[in-house]
Order: sequence, then structure tokens, then C-alpha cells
Amino acid sequence: MDRCMLRPLSVVAVAGFLVVVSCGTASHTRGPGLAEATAKSEVGDLYRRHCSLCHGIDGSGTGRAAALLYPPARNFWTGRFSLVSTENGVPTDADIERTLARGMPGSAMPSFAWMTGGQRHALAGHVRRLAIDGLARRLEYRAKVSGGMLESAQAREIATEMMTPGAVVESVPVVEVTTKVLARGKDLYTRHCAACHGDDGKGRGAIRAWRNEFEMHLARDFTAGVLKGAASRDELAARITAGMPGSGMPPTEFTDAADAAALLAYVQSLIPEGAGDRLVQHRRRIVARRVDKLPREPKDEAWTEAPESSLVLAPLSWTENACLSAAVAAVHDGEQIAIRVRWRDSSRDAKAIASDAVAIQLSTEPEPPLFGMGSRNHPVNIWHWKAVRLRNLEGRFDVCCHRTPAAIRRPER
Repeated sequence: MDRCMLRPLSVVAVAGFLVVVSCGTASHTRGPGLAEATAKSEVGDLYRRHCSLCHGIDGSGTGRAAALLYPPARNFWTGRFSLVSTENGVPTDADIERTLARGMPGSAMPSFAWMTGGQRHALAGHVRRLAIDGLARRLEYRAKVSGGMLESAQAREIATEMMTPGAVVESVPVVEVTTKVLARGKDLYTRHCAACHGDDGKGRGAIRAWRNEFEMHLARDFTAGVLKGAASRDELAARITAGMPGSGMPPTEFTDAADAAALLAYVQSLIPEGAGDRLVQHRRRIVARRVDKLPREPKDEAWTEAPESSLVLAPLSWTENACLSAAVAAVHDGEQIAIRVRWRDSSRDAKAIASDAVAIQLSTEPEPPLFGMGSRNHPVNIWHWKAVRLRNLEGRFDVCCHRTPAAIRRPER
């Protein structure tokens, strides 16, 4: 589907613009980098600007956008995280930093690879502090409702211990991938994994979804590459041997390390090459090419002069039919700018409710927040197109009344 929009050039920030698709996520231009976040106040500001809208300012998963998200944003107060590499299921700072850098495909969480390593390290520490604070509150509350008494200092000490990472799981040995190894791996997969992920790895096993005390979970489709963590050998090995506590997936225990290697090899064989990274988001600089005459239609020849940028999309509410990518190009004539957005859609929805749509959000800030539609102090400019406008439906829902004025007059009391 192709759509072209034109607007005066004066509204566009010199640094560039932010593109948002209604079925997807955002891509920013790269402005001057944020200063290295080391002070607690700076870290708090980073978290507030880029994380709190979903995870909540206190980390409880109740941010202002939380009601729009599926799967929901992680509630740090539970102390449970999905991507871990330790025997006790508590993430190391490196685990959290990897999640920040990659994002979490299959959810609305984007990649923060554009941040510096120091910023991601500082944010990882802040997330752990929020988890400790939340766990301490939960411990105090549980003690209170059960008739007990737990001092705040004691609760915090216990929570701190609970959020202390244990030993890193042992590495899985490297073996030559042979037919025999894959056959052994398939047998182990059938016993330990197929009930959820399906015999073919498409996430459609007998247990399609399961719920823990916090949220609902769906098994991932290996063949589509919609993986929470990376598809690298080390990352997949950690998922198998450490489990995914935040998703309800238990660790798989092996008495023979060769079995772990065989299962790992078989799971890797289910993931097409490159699929594991195809949904990881990256920032893209979109440069508007100058042309003599602006195009008025998506198929005008002027667009051949404009390079396209491919954007990975992450729907706020994930579905199997979601649009997962879009191509964006821009041209200008010195006075106006035209932007074309193209995306592949399996269905054409031209209905009054939930019609196909695309929006482009422009900001003059070099580092605008990833989500949101601006505010009084941080204004944005949004261009919106959708397949059906209310003006297109004018007259269709008019109600005709044939009663006389006397018939509809309020009766006298």
C-alpha cells in the first residue's frame, strides 16, 4: 500500500523527523547524543523520557500507555525477567543491557541501541533498583495482610538478596552438527519443547498459551524469527538452560552436556538464517532529496530520485497479521516536502472503524521520546492519512424523521 503526503517545508525540523505508522513503531533521526548518564538524576530522566510511559515511573508496569500494550509492559516489581543467564533466574546487568540494546520483538519495546553503552548500563542499574523497591513493597504488604510485621529495612534487605544474580549457567559445548545430533535434538525437542512451540516450531503446540499470576504468554514461532532474545548460539543456549522466568518457560536440565548441545542444534535448525534479527529496530536517518517538481501521487516518477529507508514496525498490540515493516522516502522543492510511506498489507480495510491508516509525527527536538503525541511543552506536528475519512461517509448515517412537530413535542404535565 502506497501513500503520499505533502506539507509546507517550514514545519520540518532541521535535524529531521520522526515517522510513526499506525500499525507500527517509530524511527528517529540521530540528533546530538545525550550526555553520558552517570548521575542518578540523569538516569532517572533517561528512564522517565524513554521507559516510564510503558513501565510506569515506579516500574510497576502501569505507565500511561500500558492499557494499549499487548503483551503488557514488564512489571519490575515481580522480580521476574525473561532474558536471563543465571542459575537463579535473576538477570545480570549485562542481561538487561542486551535487552535494552536489542529491544524485544513481538512486543512494543523498541531497540535502544542508539544510546551509549554507559547509558544502557546506568538504565540497567535503575531497573534493578526499581525491582528491589517494588519487591520490598510487596513483601511488606504480604506481611501486613497475613497479620505479620516486616520492617522496611528488612524488606529491602530481602528484596536486594532476591534481585542479586546467581552464578551464570554453564556454557553448552560446541559439537559438530550431524544427522545423528539433529535426530537426538529432535527427540529432546519433542519431549521438552513441542507441547508449547509445536512439532514444527511455529508456536502452535497443544499448550498454545499459558498464564502465570501476572500475565498471559504465547509460545514464540521460531520459523518466523519473532524471538524475544537474539538467535545467536549463546543467547539460545541461555534460554534453554536458564529458562525464561518472566515468561513462564522453565529451564531444561541435562545430565549429559551433549544433550544440551543436540537440543540447541535442533532449535537453531528451525530458525531461518537472518530471521532472528529481521524484526530488530534500528534508527534511520531519512534525508529529503530536492526535486524540481513535487510528486502528487505515490507512483509519480519523481519518487525514483528519492532513496527509501526500510523501517521495522512494532505494533502496540501484537497480532499475527500485523504490518511489520514500511518503506519511507521524502523529497522537497525548497518550499514543500512530500513523504511517501509504503507497506505490505494482507488485507485492505476501508471501513469507518479501524481502517488502514498511517501517521507521520514531526518534532523539532533532537532526542524526542519514543512514544507519545507531544505535550504543551513538547509540541509535535502530526500528519495523518486513513483509508476512510468521516467526510467520505457524509450522509450515509443521516436519520430521517417523518413525525410531525406535534408528535415529538414534550407532553404537558
